[in-house]
Amino acid sequence: MTGKAKRGLMNFFRPCTKEEYAAQVQRFTEEHHQDMEKREGRDAEARERRDEKVREDERLRQEKHRRLKREDEIARGVRSPGGTKHRVCSTASFSLKKLNKAFVAHYG
Repeated sequence: MTGKAKRGLMNFFRPCTKEEYAAQVQRFTEEHHQDMEKREGRDAEARERRDEKVREDERLRQEKHRRLKREDEIARGVRSPGGTKHRVCSTASFSLKKLNKAFVAHYG
């Protein structure tokens, strides 16, 4: 080593020409762009997975809602257990004749 001993930051750096500096900047810029492209690709994949999960959760929620609604309609007698939607007479419901008879008997 000639002259004085290197001290401070000069232990880590060395003088370079403008061409070397421009080549170094170009190389770092290309590496940065490649890293950004990779990151954007990973982010896009993560967004797609998240959106797919949201769609699946919404589909299951709607399926559950329809199932509960169908079970409620069956219990109320609006839908038959087979799935067709029409009024179904259950054992607890009264026929119109019985209701009319009860109404006349009560109100005269």
